[in-house]
Amino acid sequence: MNATRIDYWAERMFFVSIQPSARTRKTYEYSLRILEAWLESRGLSPIDLTPERAGDFVHELEDRGRIAAGTKGHLSPSTVQTITKVCTRMYSSIEKRFAAIKNPFSAASKGRDGV
Repeated sequence: MNATRIDYWAERMFFVSIQPSARTRKTYEYSLRILEAWLESRGLSPIDLTPERAGDFVHELEDRGRIAAGTKGHLSPSTVQTITKVCTRMYSSIEKRFAAIKNPFSAASKGRDGV
C-alpha cells in the first residue's frame, strides 16, 4: 500500500465505527489490535502488509490455535477464524475505497489454496 495515499488509522476508525453493534465493534477492535501488534513486533506498519506477510500472520494465528487450551498464547479455532475474517474485511473496505489498493488477505488465501 502507498502510505502517502491512505491514512490507515482514519480508515480503521471509519471501518470500526460503521459496525452495527458495540459487541461487533469490540470484536473488530480486538482483532485489528492483534494484527497491528504482530506487525509492530516485526517493525512494520499496517501499510506494509503484503500477501506474503498476511499469509505469515494467518499461519501464526493457526499455530496459536494448536497450543493446548489454557496455555498462554492459545487462541480457539473460532477466534482465529474471527480475527482472520475481520482483517480481511478491513482490507476489503480499504480496497473498495481506494482502487489502487489490493487486499493482501485475499491474495494470501488464494496463494495458500493454490487458486
